Amino acid sequence: MKEMSKNIILIGRPDSEKAAIGKIISEKLGFKFVDTDQGSGGEEYNKFARSKCTVISTEADVIKSHPDIKGLRENGVVIFIDNKGQLKDEKHEIHRKCCDLHLVNDNNIDEIVFYICSLWGLNTIS
Repeated sequence: MKEMSKNIILIGRPDSEKAAIGKIISEKLGFKFVDTDQGSGGEEYNKFARSKCTVISTEADVIKSHPDIKGLRENGVVIFIDNKGQLKDEKHEIHRKCCDLHLVNDNNIDEIVFYICSLWGLNTIS
């Protein structure tokens, strides 16, 4: 992960804690944070998708249906936050196919935050 200004796009089910993880990462890296599950979608999402240094928490369906998927993927890294023991269904497979990196949340958000921040060059979770 040499491009530290790329967006971090977190996808996963609503109970994956992707928004909580995204908020912590954005604070640690000094990035903007957008949660499209909380009504920030459409034009606002497109604006942030074209920006740099943004953490975006969203559903895989948004990534899959984005009109400029190539541009979105070039400007961001899609990380699937999966739950340990999650039922593996069609939605799970969509998430897996859309991601660049698949991480399992086994109820330790700090480990996930530390790992993602370390990819962007920040080696601390304090």
